[in-house]
Amino acid sequence: MKFPEYTRNALDVISANKFRAFLTTLGILIGTANLIMVVSLIDSTEKQIKDRFGRFGTRLIYLGIHKEVFGEDELSMIKKIEGVSCVCPSIWYLTIFKVGRKDKHIEIIGSSPETMYVENIEIEKGRFIIDSDVYNKRRVCIIERKLANKLFKGLSPIGEEMKIENIHFQIVGVTESKGFMKWWEDILYIPYTTLMEFSGQSYINHCGILVEEDEDLEACVQRIKRWFIKKYKEEDFHIETWEEMIREVKEGTNIINLIGLIISGLSLLIGGIGIMNVMLVSVRERTREIGIRKAVGATNRDIVIQFLIESITLSLVGGIVGTIIGIIGALIFSPLLDLPRSISISAIFVGFLVPSLVGLFFGVWPARQASRLDPICALRYE
Repeated sequence: MKFPEYTRNALDVISANKFRAFLTTLGILIGTANLIMVVSLIDSTEKQIKDRFGRFGTRLIYLGIHKEVFGEDELSMIKKIEGVSCVCPSIWYLTIFKVGRKDKHIEIIGSSPETMYVENIEIEKGRFIIDSDVYNKRRVCIIERKLANKLFKGLSPIGEEMKIENIHFQIVGVTESKGFMKWWEDILYIPYTTLMEFSGQSYINHCGILVEEDEDLEACVQRIKRWFIKKYKEEDFHIETWEEMIREVKEGTNIINLIGLIISGLSLLIGGIGIMNVMLVSVRERTREIGIRKAVGATNRDIVIQFLIESITLSLVGGIVGTIIGIIGALIFSPLLDLPRSISISAIFVGFLVPSLVGLFFGVWPARQASRLDPICALRYE
């Protein structure tokens, strides 16, 4: 018997017991769907990280300053450090803003024109902060698309005003949402000088530093550290490179991913045990058939191959349906989590490979049991 015949026989057995086959493959279906969604969301997260820092990723340094005396003069000094290409200050300020009848946390980020390039911010409408906004401490703001949709219901917000803590800000731009970097629900950018005046804060506590293209990143980090220690006589700051930030983000999502993979593994294990049980029942129900096949010349190898292919086919059917459901689920959930839609070839490959391996592993024992049946005893079986 050739492979196509084995496969056709396997599909005939499955179609003859559709409901039992559905119940058997349910665990495989759920496990595969969950696995595809987890793998796809991991890929989407990594894609967003690359897109977020794709322009300057390996050249980016974030400096957190704990000193309350870090201002414009210090920014100018850092710009003069060898290897530094660009410095953009930022100040974070958390406040509450009313959207409809609900109070929402909003993160105001005091920024400079360089922020758009260093952090790879994409403008959908209008413009970002310009030098004159910073110099004149203008009360202008740039909001994210989601907040714009909440406030203006699809209408253009450019030129409209927002009232934050009794101060009016004119909206001059709308940015794309940056999901994984959002600590709060909504983000709003204003000139950092305006925020310093608005909040009463007299110092800068964060800086994004862009290193020159041909410069060694670690060497530049060490020069910044030496400058800081020389000026303040202590190491009252922290520096993170792009790779360190990526590692922190991944560590934060690893637990969620691990839980998803454990659930997928348990579902596949239960599905595999179900397949093994059904195949053992099938061996008992088809004992006479096995005896007839052996009597007309089928070898133990033929019987093993037939039952293994049935087991793999049964598992693969659940895997294919689970893959389709998993892809649909990933396409639905990715936008809800502010992640780009990303279905990789690896996810689809996993959706086919894992169920096949489960079917193979849990089909070995029933296949061996079938091949060891004595043909004479099998023919007498009622």
